[in-house]
Amino acid sequence: MSGEYKPKSWYIKLIHIAKTQLKMDDTLYRSSLKSLTGKASCKDMSLPDLVKVLEYMKNSGFKPKAKISKKKSPKTREKLEGAHTMLDKLRQLWIEMHKQGFIQDGSEPALEKWAINQSKSLNNGQPVNKLEWLPGNMLHAVIEQLKQWHMRLLKPVFPPLYKEMILLNQESRLTKSQQDDFIYHADRLSRASETHDVVSNAYKSFVAILAQHNEQVRNK
Repeated sequence: MSGEYKPKSWYIKLIHIAKTQLKMDDTLYRSSLKSLTGKASCKDMSLPDLVKVLEYMKNSGFKPKAKISKKKSPKTREKLEGAHTMLDKLRQLWIEMHKQGFIQDGSEPALEKWAINQSKSLNNGQPVNKLEWLPGNMLHAVIEQLKQWHMRLLKPVFPPLYKEMILLNQESRLTKSQQDDFIYHADRLSRASETHDVVSNAYKSFVAILAQHNEQVRNK
């Protein structure tokens, strides 16, 4: 069995690199070791313990790096940019939900607190304590969870808004540009009514159109 493992020193070195890369202070680091293995120091751990700790570090976002040129390959740049884009998408959706009145606190700390809580169910009960540490597959899952929450919040408010927009259109009370916008989103809703992005974009557009319409009515 021992032949399946690398030397203890190999695991310990990587775990220490992971601690630095993940910017874990000593208190968080020791408590993580203790909760995972019952031991607060790598030197006291068995090989299976060290494997378990290293796997936890990887799940928390640690990326072992080979010694390569500082110039990143297109594939590497694509991966980094993809992760950055997903994180931006998560932040944008959180802020949008705040602006729509669905979330009271639209700040980065509030988003991070929510994401940490969600990460527990995706990481065998262990939280990932920084947004930047979320691996790509987990980040994708967190985004999908936020979309599902957004859809649940939209469910009671979107249908009456949609009906109001239909009525305004039927009564020819929309401007040409407002009508074009409404028809575009209505067509997309008829094709994919349960898709988050379609419903979310339609809601955002209809709220803006209705605000413009009400302003026009007040100014008459």
